[in-house]
Formats: sequence, C-alpha cells, structure tokens
Amino acid sequence: TGLDARIAAQSDDVTARTRAANAAADAAASLEAVLRAAQNARQDAATRAARAANAVSEAERAHATALAAAPSEDATKAAAEAEAAARATVERLQTATEQARAAAETARALAADARDARATADQARAGLAAEVKTLSTLLAQGKAAAFAPAVDHMRAASGYETALGAALGDDLEAALDPAAQEFWVERKAAGTDASLPPGADPLSQFVEGPAALKARLDQTGVVADQAAGTALADSLAMGQRLVSKDGAVWRWDGFTRQAGAETSAARRLALQNQLKAAEANLANAAASADASGAKASEAIQAAKSAEALEREASEKIRSAHRDAEARASERGRLERAASSHAAGLAAKTEALARARQQAEEAQEAAAAIETKAAAAEDPTAAKAEAERLRGEAGAAQIALAEARAEGAASVRTEEARAETERLQGVTNALNEALANLVALTGHLEACAYDEGFSDRAHALIRATARTILDGQGLSL
Repeated sequence: TGLDARIAAQSDDVTARTRAANAAADAAASLEAVLRAAQNARQDAATRAARAANAVSEAERAHATALAAAPSEDATKAAAEAEAAARATVERLQTATEQARAAAETARALAADARDARATADQARAGLAAEVKTLSTLLAQGKAAAFAPAVDHMRAASGYETALGAALGDDLEAALDPAAQEFWVERKAAGTDASLPPGADPLSQFVEGPAALKARLDQTGVVADQAAGTALADSLAMGQRLVSKDGAVWRWDGFTRQAGAETSAARRLALQNQLKAAEANLANAAASADASGAKASEAIQAAKSAEALEREASEKIRSAHRDAEARASERGRLERAASSHAAGLAAKTEALARARQQAEEAQEAAAAIETKAAAAEDPTAAKAEAERLRGEAGAAQIALAEARAEGAASVRTEEARAETERLQGVTNALNEALANLVALTGHLEACAYDEGFSDRAHALIRATARTILDGQGLSL
C-alpha cells in the first residue's frame, strides 16, 4: 500500500540520518579526544619540564656543594711532605739504631773480654799469692827465733844464688846483730886488699847485701866455668876464693868443692829470689787485676750505656715508624677523600649535564606538543553539526513512529471488524447450543428416568451451560 511505501522510505531516511548523526558524533568525539589528549600531553610535558627544571636546580646545588667541599690540596701536599719527613727520620734513626746496636754488641764483647781478662788476672794473682805464701812459708822454716840470718838481708842476681851459697856456705846463717851467737860485723881493712886474678869478677857485683859482708864478697871471684877456676886457683891471694855459677869452689888454701853440691844457703837464696820475683809478679798481677777490674767495670758500664742507647734508639725508631705510619695513613685518607670527592664531583657534574640535557629535551618536547596542541581542530563545530544531524534524525524517527502508528491503527481497525464478525458467529452458535440444552433439560424432566441418572444428566447440562456462558462472559 501507499502507507507501507511511505513508512519504508521514512525508515530508510531515519537510518541514513542516524548513521550521519552517529558519524558526525564519532568525528566530534575523535576531535575532542585528540584535543583532550593534546591538552593532557601539554600538561604532562609541562610537568616533566618543571620536574626537569627542579632536577637541574637540585643538581646545580649538589654540584656547588661538592665544589665547596673539595679537600684542600695544601693539606694533602702537607701530609705527603710530613710522611716523607717521617720516612727520612726513620731512615736516619735506622742508621743510628744499627750503629747503636753494633756499638752495644761491641761493648758487650769488650765487657765479656774484660770480664775474662779480669778473671784471668784474678786467677793469676791468686796463683801468685799462693806461690808467695808458699815461698814465705818455706823461708820462714828454720829461721832463728830471735835473730834473722844474714842471708835474709841479701839478694843474688838470678843465676848466682848457687855461687853465693857455695862461696859463703853456712856463714850466711850468721846474724848481723852482735847479740847473736854468730854474727857479722863490718871490719875496716888493715891495708889494701889484694886484687882478684884477671878473669875473675867480684861476687859483690852480683849480690846485694850488708856492708858487713862486702869484704867477703869483694874477695870472692866468679869464674865462667870449671876450667877457668882450676886455671886461676893458684893465683889466689890469702883469704881469696873462686866460685862458678854452678857451685864449684876454689879456696886460696887449696880447698876445692865440685859443682853440683847444693847448699841450704843456695836453696834459701834461690827461694828468696823466687819469692822476690813472685812478689814482683804478684804486685804486677794485682795491678793488672785491678786494671782489668777497672777496665771490666768500665766496659760493663759502657755496655750498659750502649744497651741503654740501643734501647733508646730502638724506641725512637719504633716511635718514628708509628709516626710515619700515622702520616702515611693521614696522607692515604686525604688522597682517598680527594679521589672519592673527585669521583663524586664527576658523578655530580655528569648528573648536572644529564639533568640539563633532560630539561632541554623536556622543553623541546613541550614546545612540540604545544605546537601539536595549537594545531588540533576545535571539536565545537563538529559537535554542533552532530547535534543538528541528531535532531534531524530524531525528527525523522518521530515522523516514522507516527507513520507506523498510523499504519498500526489501520491494521487494528480491520482486525477488530473481523474479530467482531467471528465472535458474532460463535455467539450465535453458542446461543443455539444453549437453546438445545434447555430443550434437552425439559425433555429430561419430562422423561421418567431414575433419580440418579436424572441428577447426572442435569449436572452435565449445567456444566456445559456454564462453560458456554463463561466463554461469553455470562453467568448461569
């Protein structure tokens, strides 16, 4: 029909207009999204640029602080110089310590040698003292209690003890004191004494003794040997005698004694000489022992002093080592601090450069985004066009709805007329069926059926009638 064609055309128009409105709305939304994205990007770029600027400020402050905190080069240089001076002191003290150690070793060696020398001297002195004591004891034996013999006052040269003993014999036992039973006295010669034979030396040249024995010693000649004595014996004057060093005697009156006959006087003289030599040696040994003792004491004291100097030098070098290590530690600390500061400053310089680069990049990005944002199309016109198209589509939809309502109303009128006719036919059929039921009821009442059957039949009829009436919206 014409109405259906009109509705179909209007439906197509609504569809087209709706699509156009939706497309315009989508375009407007896209433009608005682009603009909103540009605005968000602009805000983000501004935020990043501000953060980058703050980062630059922080990096500049950190860099300036690091520059201000730079370690003093003078302090590091002074620490290095102090360490070098301390090392030089260590080397100097090392030399001094080695010298002190060597001096102490030398002093200890000298002290040991001095102690050994003192011990040797003390031992020698003790030995000589024992020898002197022994000789003194031997000489003391046989002495007269009241008077000392002349021999005790005489000293023969070494090697002439036997000659003196042989020449004087027991006469040496006589005393020098006139109170003694036997004694020597000095006599003045009545005339000039005869000279000894040529080749004989007076015994007085080899013996020290009292004046009382000088005449006897002067008139005793010493010959070289047995042959000389025998040859000179006949030349002796009265009272003279000859003697050899080995004890042979030739007297003026012919008395002769062979060599080798040792006398007690000779033994005593030998002991006296031994004692004299021992006493001299003892004196020398005592002096040597005293000197050795003094030297040992000096050497020991010198060793102690050297050891004290060695300890002092060792302590000084230990102290110098500690000072050098402390100086080295301080220099190392300053160098590490300088190195650490340099590394930190380099890192902060790099961070500052990086922050500035990032800030510059953020500014450039912000400028680019600002350019894009400025070039973004304003969606206002597109939104207005979308609203206009949406309004036209709405009007077209309204017109379509009205047309459809009009068509629906026409359809409903035709359907209502057909339904009325159908219902009328049904009503007529029902009325006819109801009439038949009424007739049937009368017929049943007129027939003679048993009561049970009649009740059932009436019940069935009433039910059927009720059903028909319910279908017509009536009541029985």
